Amino acid sequence: MRSDQLARASRSQSRSPHRSSPQTFKFNVLLARAARKSWVQSLQLLQQAKKAYLQPDVVTYTTAASSLASAKRATDASLLLEEARIRQTEPTTALSTAVANAYAGQSCWEQTRSLMENMKRHGPSPNAITFAVALTSCVESRWADALVLVGIARQHFVLDAVCLGATVTACAVSAAWEQGLAALLKVCRQSLRANIIMYSSVVTACENAAVWDAALCLLDIPAVRAAPSAMPLRQ
Repeated sequence: MRSDQLARASRSQSRSPHRSSPQTFKFNVLLARAARKSWVQSLQLLQQAKKAYLQPDVVTYTTAASSLASAKRATDASLLLEEARIRQTEPTTALSTAVANAYAGQSCWEQTRSLMENMKRHGPSPNAITFAVALTSCVESRWADALVLVGIARQHFVLDAVCLGATVTACAVSAAWEQGLAALLKVCRQSLRANIIMYSSVVTACENAAVWDAALCLLDIPAVRAAPSAMPLRQ
């Protein structure tokens, strides 16, 4: 949408408040197309809309934030969320989750924790996807934080393999083999399908801690034996 088109849309919006929704909807469709091509294009289009006094809505910000998350632009996504609040656009769970996803892309745990705490205090309520995304921010030596998040999530949701898998990985890469093994066993007890990455992470953690018995027991599991090259034990 060119600047002149945006200007016409904004003038129409100002003349009749009831027509603002169709105009914003039309812009959001164009923004979604731009976002699929490039996060740069989506931000440029958003800037043009604001200059033309076309009021973005929560769908606008969610679309742009999702594009930034795909590009791992954590800072830009955070600024976008703040702008939405300043413009008194009430964030939705989808918007907050998109920003959390941008944080996760750069393992920005502190920002993720702050966002989750803000959602808990002021809303919107995080859902299972929000927790799953937040857990992926814990992979860099944040196993204790991952366990706390899982504990909170379990109070509200039935955890899936994605959430528990992220917990397993966070524990394993932090050499917390006992916690990683416990999380892996929870996956199995809940009849969820543990993938080879989960097993590999825990076996590697056991290996690094020289806990050979635990590692060898895991290697006896059929799913692990199916891909032994993924988890070579040092001789």
